[in-house]
Amino acid sequence: MDKRILFLLLILAIWCFCACFFYQCGHAGATGTASHESTLLAQDGDNLIAEAETAHFNFRTSGEQYITPVSSEVNGVVDKTASYLKANPSKAVQITGWYTEKETNSSTMQNLGLARASHVKRLFSNKGIADAQLTMDGQIENDMVVLGDTLLRGPITLSIINKQNNGIDYASLKQKFQGNPIVVQFDTSNDHPSLDQTQRKDIGDLIYYIKNVPNSSIDISGHSDNRGNRNTNINKSKVRAEFIKDYLVDNGLVAARANVIAVGPDKPIATNNTSAGRAQNRRVEITLN
Repeated sequence: MDKRILFLLLILAIWCFCACFFYQCGHAGATGTASHESTLLAQDGDNLIAEAETAHFNFRTSGEQYITPVSSEVNGVVDKTASYLKANPSKAVQITGWYTEKETNSSTMQNLGLARASHVKRLFSNKGIADAQLTMDGQIENDMVVLGDTLLRGPITLSIINKQNNGIDYASLKQKFQGNPIVVQFDTSNDHPSLDQTQRKDIGDLIYYIKNVPNSSIDISGHSDNRGNRNTNINKSKVRAEFIKDYLVDNGLVAARANVIAVGPDKPIATNNTSAGRAQNRRVEITLN
């Protein structure tokens, strides 16, 4: 057979393979679970609030931050949903972040889905939506389109729900946190701690208190063990405290109402002669003033 014909047949075969691959990628999300949507939409019962038919929040595999820039369609869904929430103060939006079992969670959240939801939540907070109208969830969904290192069409869903009545008692929160700091522990080589469910709830309550009680503020003090150079330990304690501050700001805290203090090894709460004691001393304390 003529070499030119063989070459053309090879090109045709490659083209057919690529066409089938991208077709499957474009349609894989359509047969997912009932809770998982390949189309980004916000719906209150049967009432469709907003929809992006050809765009979505996309994430890198194992990434917690959505890929930017976000399309105008997606921004339109956020804008319309925010407007709906402002016009309906008894409603809230539940932001669910989805992730696959094969992904790695390197965030401070309990799972990667929650971390993704928290970044989307920030979009609504920046549009003036109160925390009481924003809830988050994180769920596993293995039936998402993966193209290379990117998750497409499905890592975020928005559901309109009735706002929960938290009944928060500010006096009780003040009594809970004053003189009783939230303590976050750090490993020796890790400046990004993993927060447990109780810590996340406490931090959420504290942020809510700060946002709603005028002139309230917090101190974020970083501590270390006494291993190594003192100045290095002080710098490490500052980095850890600033990491926690950034985390709080990302979740709605006004930066000016948080004061970072680098204590270093000067205020241990346990002996530095044992590994367990040193682990207790490597910490950040969040204290309500």
